[in-house]
Amino acid sequence: LVSPSHRLAGGNPENINNQCKTGQSIQLEISTPQREAFFSEFGLWTRASSKNETFQAYVSAVKEVLETRYK
Repeated sequence: LVSPSHRLAGGNPENINNQCKTGQSIQLEISTPQREAFFSEFGLWTRASSKNETFQAYVSAVKEVLETRYK
């Protein structure tokens, strides 16, 4: 963790995550191996149509946290 004034604290008003109506957001840093696990085909043009069960489970988990913690 870094102090709120640190350049990596995520407080830059230019960051799209800081430009929402509520002023609250999350930003997830996902490794390449984790992203690759979300798709049957990880190619640039094939990812959108090859989301797998791992992707769906991850999205569901993130949505659940957002709905229960940040409403």
